[in-house]
Amino acid sequence: MNIFSRGELNDLYRYSISICGCENIGYDVLHTSIEKFLVKSEQIEIQYPRRYIMRMIKNEYVNTIRSDSRLEFSDEEVELEVEDFGQGLEKYDAKVVLDHCNSKEREILFLWAYEGMSYSEIAKQLEVSKGTILTRIHNFKKRILKVLNKGGNDE
Repeated sequence: MNIFSRGELNDLYRYSISICGCENIGYDVLHTSIEKFLVKSEQIEIQYPRRYIMRMIKNEYVNTIRSDSRLEFSDEEVELEVEDFGQGLEKYDAKVVLDHCNSKEREILFLWAYEGMSYSEIAKQLEVSKGTILTRIHNFKKRILKVLNKGGNDE
């Protein structure tokens, strides 16, 4: 029984990493979520498996940070274009940007940049209003520009 293709699993892995901000934790969160998903799918019919497991990944991450206050982050350096977020955020080092994101902002950034979703689609996926998405993006952009203008220090 193949619920997810190899490509979908890779996408879920990238999604998990984007939420967690760390490859190791992302892998653990995904693994645990898939195990729980498989058990749950035997008990009930899951109409939208991708959406369901993405919610499970997010919830598992929250459980992880509740039980372990220490998180490790990768030093991997890559560049990320964030042109649709408006003026001022043309091209920055992804590590700098992601280091200053909370998990909700990382999720929005992932869905927008990697999945290519519109703000309306992101709002529907996350089950919040489009205004909430736009507010989160506005607040993130304001905060990250302030940090970048200070040279990467947010204190």
